[in-house]
Amino acid sequence: MSELPSDAERLRVLLAWLEEQVTDNDTVGIFLRLQRDAVAQALAQAAEGEQPTTPPPTAPAKPPRMTGLPTFTGDRSVGFKVVERGDLVSLHLADCDVDDGPTRRVDAHEAVAALRDGLAACIMCRPDLGG
Repeated sequence: MSELPSDAERLRVLLAWLEEQVTDNDTVGIFLRLQRDAVAQALAQAAEGEQPTTPPPTAPAKPPRMTGLPTFTGDRSVGFKVVERGDLVSLHLADCDVDDGPTRRVDAHEAVAALRDGLAACIMCRPDLGG
């Protein structure tokens, strides 16, 4: 950019838009790297004269259901939530509006434990990158 606006309001809007673009492009980059790795694996197997015996690794079709998490009690300092929509369960930042459904607020320790146990993280708000 050659010239930036001088007022704080427009600079905040620009900064928010740029941060959103970085997040979107990171997500696309991760997807493309996974696809590249799958193609490279298939190519290596084809070069050996074998048919691929297993499909490339993918995310679990059905994320594990969380149980025993505390319900939201009004403490606005809690920064994460678990959203359950049918069989889909995912972890979000507390202010993420991407997914609707029953939610349970969790603290940072519970969020980290849930991610370690394989709970899917929202690809938009990216709670797995530190919240």
